[in-house]
Amino acid sequence: FDPSQPGADAARADAAPLASFRLASRHTLPGIADDLSGATCLPAGAGAVRSPADLLRGRACLVVRDGPPQLREYFLPAYGPAAAQAAPVLVRTIDLEGAEDPEAVAWLGDGRVAVAEERLARVRP
Repeated sequence: FDPSQPGADAARADAAPLASFRLASRHTLPGIADDLSGATCLPAGAGAVRSPADLLRGRACLVVRDGPPQLREYFLPAYGPAAAQAAPVLVRTIDLEGAEDPEAVAWLGDGRVAVAEERLARVRP
């Protein structure tokens, strides 16, 4: 079950067994050698890159890393054979001042994200 594919019922994602998911693509992110803690892909049209041509070529993904604490936005190529040859592009980096150990990021909508910190057991909007 891939909820990002056209015609997929996103409400089924909660009911889909883990074994029904498949790897859609694999990417090496520029500037991330280690310390990548969490990632989330944004819905179409969200993120810093929004032109119609860009939306046809791929989608935005946010990642958090904990050394140093940062939120990074990457533009990932669209699924398909061409995606395997295209490299992700770093769009922007946001330093997470005051964060100690970011482990996860979630898209909340309307340009908002939440970052979960492991050591402090808190979520920062």
